[in-house]
Amino acid sequence: MTVTAPVPPVALRTRVGGRPDEYYEIGRAHVGLIQAMLPADWSWAGRRVLDFGCGTGRTLVALAAEASGAELWGCDIDEPSIRWANANLSSDFHFVKNEELPPLALPAGGFDLVYGMSVFTHLVGRWSDWLLEVHRLLKVGGYGVFTFLGEGMMRDLTGHEWDESRVGMIGLDVGRSWDEGGPNVFHSEWWIRSHWGRLFEVEKVMPYVDDGHRRGHGFVRLGKDDRPVPRKEELERVDTADVREIASLQFNIELLHERGIAPALPSTVGNGGVAGSRPLATLVPKLKTRLVQEVGRRLPQPVKRRIQALIGPKPRDPWPSVGGETWFWDHFDYAAGEIIAFFGGDGLSLEGLEVADIGAGDGIIDLGLALKAKPSRLVGFDINPIDTAQLLEQARKYGVADQLPSSLEFAQSQERTIPAEDDSFDVVVTWSAFEHISDPPALMREIQRILRPGGRLFVQLWPFYRSEHGGHLWEWFPGEAFVALRHTLDEIAAVMRANPQGEPEWVESRLRDYRELNKIRLDDLQQALVGAGFEIGKVELLTNAVHLPPGLDRKFPLSDLMIAGVKLLATAT
Repeated sequence: MTVTAPVPPVALRTRVGGRPDEYYEIGRAHVGLIQAMLPADWSWAGRRVLDFGCGTGRTLVALAAEASGAELWGCDIDEPSIRWANANLSSDFHFVKNEELPPLALPAGGFDLVYGMSVFTHLVGRWSDWLLEVHRLLKVGGYGVFTFLGEGMMRDLTGHEWDESRVGMIGLDVGRSWDEGGPNVFHSEWWIRSHWGRLFEVEKVMPYVDDGHRRGHGFVRLGKDDRPVPRKEELERVDTADVREIASLQFNIELLHERGIAPALPSTVGNGGVAGSRPLATLVPKLKTRLVQEVGRRLPQPVKRRIQALIGPKPRDPWPSVGGETWFWDHFDYAAGEIIAFFGGDGLSLEGLEVADIGAGDGIIDLGLALKAKPSRLVGFDINPIDTAQLLEQARKYGVADQLPSSLEFAQSQERTIPAEDDSFDVVVTWSAFEHISDPPALMREIQRILRPGGRLFVQLWPFYRSEHGGHLWEWFPGEAFVALRHTLDEIAAVMRANPQGEPEWVESRLRDYRELNKIRLDDLQQALVGAGFEIGKVELLTNAVHLPPGLDRKFPLSDLMIAGVKLLATAT
């Protein structure tokens, strides 16, 4: 195939690197390395090939000269790159834009080869989703060829010598924007074989370009066979029997600490090895907690989500106590960041808008939103008055503000009414409040009233009453699931009063909160939204694998037991 290949503009070229005079030379070098990774009897004729993360098609252009008779496809998340490739390269190529998450709009089992240059080298989060998508796209007997950062890049990017016993999957530069190249992710061969090998046959690994200098990216060839497809949780699962998994988590924290992001590891954990004789299974959740809560709280969203995705779900226990440091950062950073990220995922921003928060609680989330999202006005409504003096004290204590933002105000509302004019807000948000509201349909109608036509409502509800932690009773029943469905009110009250976890008045307050939970289900929330005139546009279900106590599957729908919460966006009409 004869290919006419203009050089893309500098803005698109910068995304993938390379001067105009060497741009396609790099592509030809990639093709040579890909061919070196394929079996000796590989033939391009009649093959269907996908360049995963193709940019403007640099490698595909070079491949066209070698792969006579192959059908060549490319996908990339960058819409300008795909638009340029479609407009400027031969119609013999096929280019599609992918979203941040799979699936691609391509058929299952349709490709003989999927390759990716510098893709998994940057995927801190969602790597398992995309590896599963590669598996879906490949035919049985097909191959995946991908680069990874390993021994050949460690010194250049970290200043450290390579130590395979301390490198599993390491995420660095997690705060760097995608325009600057995004994060860097290191993999060792043993980790690839352990984790990627749960889905593919890891057939060949080249840890670095063998040019005499042991430098450059590594390459791996994966083969698809007919084994059962594991869930993403299984791909991500930390093997607690392998000390290298623990050492890798520790080393990741140390590298982040060097960059001024994470605090140093405590001496009880140790720097560079597994501490003492502590069971590995107990170290994993502690290290995960430290990465998510200690590292993540100091990073902007969605960076914290990338770190959390790297090391798996955030451990649920121990739960933060109200008013403590962890409580503050979980609300100021995590909750506020999740709201901003949920809007941002649809290209929406709160900057310059008038925003209301229903169920503002202690105001910490609103403080985070006001400082991070920069709305022109943010009003936090709650049936209880917000102690702004205490909120300011916390803001100063944790170093986020010397004064409360002028855009932030609070007002006391009633159970079914909000003290605001009709059509007075562009956006309404509510976080972990609707399970406490006595009349959700009535309040939803109020929210519709105060929103301007076309305004957006963000709802996060967690946990649903019938889900694993639906009773909000984890402080008194640590490690026990479905407490609200397995114990009577008298039994719960007896346990809480026998183990007060604070002043008696506090216990009675929490017990009263438990009694007043509205037991709303996902379908009830939908009916309240639709009944108030909202159009639901985006939904994310919050769920995880849990063990059901005997008998619950006979009493309750699995949808009630397994859907722990929801995040959604709806539009006012």
